[in-house]
Amino acid sequence: IMAGWGLNIIEVGDNTAAERQTILAGVNDARDVYEDHGLTFSSVEWWVIHDGDAGGYRNLGDEDEWEDLLDDWTVPNDSVDCFVVRTMWDGFAGYSPIGGPDDKDDKNDGLAVTRSMVCLAHELGHYMGDHDHADALGRGNVMHSFCGGRVFTYDQYEAFLEHGWTHIVR
Repeated sequence: IMAGWGLNIIEVGDNTAAERQTILAGVNDARDVYEDHGLTFSSVEWWVIHDGDAGGYRNLGDEDEWEDLLDDWTVPNDSVDCFVVRTMWDGFAGYSPIGGPDDKDDKNDGLAVTRSMVCLAHELGHYMGDHDHADALGRGNVMHSFCGGRVFTYDQYEAFLEHGWTHIVR
């Protein structure tokens, strides 16, 4: 039995085939991280906000632009909206609310990551409820402030299970 949640991959701007492969590899890597611990994605849906509609959201300049992106765009379902942008402010590779909402009626109802996708598993951890960067646990922890970790603790797992969108998948 595995628990999990749905994921909407929303490309902000048109990407090349190679860039899409990088995004897909990042999704698969994040799935592997969570599946190694009994969690998975119940679905992955792909969406594109084409260049003509994406405006300045392709490159997020600050937290206000991130909030505006989430306010202006959403997928009307019970899955986490993951916006894939070209760049973010201050060199961030991702940004998410901690303990993101389990509805789309609120502000901050999604996350953003850069096309490198190195922080997708980490940002999903924030969204699904983990509050701590867990730096004391070492760089191998998925919630370490340097993205790329592949393990998490039972307490972190428990936080992910408690999110309103987490359900039995298989």
